[in-house]
Amino acid sequence: MLLLVRAVEMADREGALLTAEDRSQAHAAGSAAMGSGKRAGERYLAARSHFAAARLETRQPPVTRVLRATRWPGWIAWLVPLVAFMLGVAANELGNSRRLDLLAVPLLGTFVWNIAVYLWVLATAFRRSAPGTGLPGLIAQIGTPGTGTATPLSRALGSFLGDWHQAAAPLNAARAARTMHLAAATFAIGLIAGIYLRALAVEYRAGWESTLLSPGQVHGLLSLLLGPASAISGIAIPDVQGIAALRVTGTVDAGGDAKPWLHLFAVTAGWLVVLPRLVLSGLAAAKAAARARNFPIPGREDFYVRKLLREAQGASGHVRVTPYACTPGEAIRARLSSLLHGAMGEGSAVRFDEPVAYGAEDEWHSRAALDPKQDLHIVLFSLSSTPEDENHGQFVRALDKALLRENSGTMPAVIVDESAYRERFGAQAGYAERVEARRAAWRKVIGAVGLTAFVIDLGEDRPDDLQRIETLTAGDARLAGERA
Repeated sequence: MLLLVRAVEMADREGALLTAEDRSQAHAAGSAAMGSGKRAGERYLAARSHFAAARLETRQPPVTRVLRATRWPGWIAWLVPLVAFMLGVAANELGNSRRLDLLAVPLLGTFVWNIAVYLWVLATAFRRSAPGTGLPGLIAQIGTPGTGTATPLSRALGSFLGDWHQAAAPLNAARAARTMHLAAATFAIGLIAGIYLRALAVEYRAGWESTLLSPGQVHGLLSLLLGPASAISGIAIPDVQGIAALRVTGTVDAGGDAKPWLHLFAVTAGWLVVLPRLVLSGLAAAKAAARARNFPIPGREDFYVRKLLREAQGASGHVRVTPYACTPGEAIRARLSSLLHGAMGEGSAVRFDEPVAYGAEDEWHSRAALDPKQDLHIVLFSLSSTPEDENHGQFVRALDKALLRENSGTMPAVIVDESAYRERFGAQAGYAERVEARRAAWRKVIGAVGLTAFVIDLGEDRPDDLQRIETLTAGDARLAGERA
């Protein structure tokens, strides 16, 4: 539920899906369940999310459908193995109904296929997929509608599905492995059971036929696959001459007594297929249970979660502002601090770094210490500067990578102050077109980093400034839209 509510609140900036009253009531529900102790934050998040999700489901039917689609269908766990067992029983009807073909695909093919699966399991046990690759990564990429024309609900549900499939992929993979290993075991059981059941009413004759294989090669193949079963059961495998005598030349009665071969195949199926598959199914079931208990949900490293926990605990926010290639005056600093206090609470701490000189970005990054307690790290630019990817863009890119590497939950953000540009060129003709072109240039450079450039005039008091700063501090700056 937390992933759903997180996606909705980050896409629903205007409160159309969850109103301010809804969020206040959700906060109250979370606070009531919070209590004290180490898991107080988890209880708060769970109760708040369940309340908000329930409110969404009562108003938005698509939410219910999407939530239903994310639930693992429990019937798969018993239906797939049952169908596999039935297919195994019926597989013996695909060949000669009175001959136990020693080279039949349903028998030897089953053994060879399972050996190949075991080799694949061993190979993949030492290989890890990169994050965002494979099916979950693909779903995450195609599941989120574009922000241009999508509604807040479609954006939220698309983002939720991408986050959910990414988070649930390991759990669902373990569940699927559990079911498929169990199905492989029941198929083998059904295959042998079908032969035994038919042997009660039909006299099987064991034999083989092949255009390419000689009796010696068939003897080697059968000895390799059935040798362990022979050692376990004490049933001897005929020599090459004995195998040659079992070669079918076209008559139905050709071959030999099928009973010892039937037992050899049954024992082989037991030790080579049934037992290993049941063990693998049990291991996958244990892995699925462990992953269900420890489902990966955003923690304090996530900006959204940290914001909620800060509100629940009545804690103050921490903001760091790093000016680059500009020196904001006292009035600009006071204006930005006032907006940040209004958005994050009067008790929030706002710290301004010494300005970073143009071209000194590498030196700053080499000595700058990132504080994990900071909620927001703002890079402050001036619209008067011409944006350059190799300097301005690289400075933001390096900061973003450093924060991601630290996994601290500190959110990077970019504010471009246009007050100095307005003071210099505001009275000239064509200013509106020039300032819009400059804004577009900044959006392009910062957008290439994957962040949003919030262009704001910190030298003037505009009615919507606080709302825009609240948007900046409400969630992931990578998802926030520019509304200049």
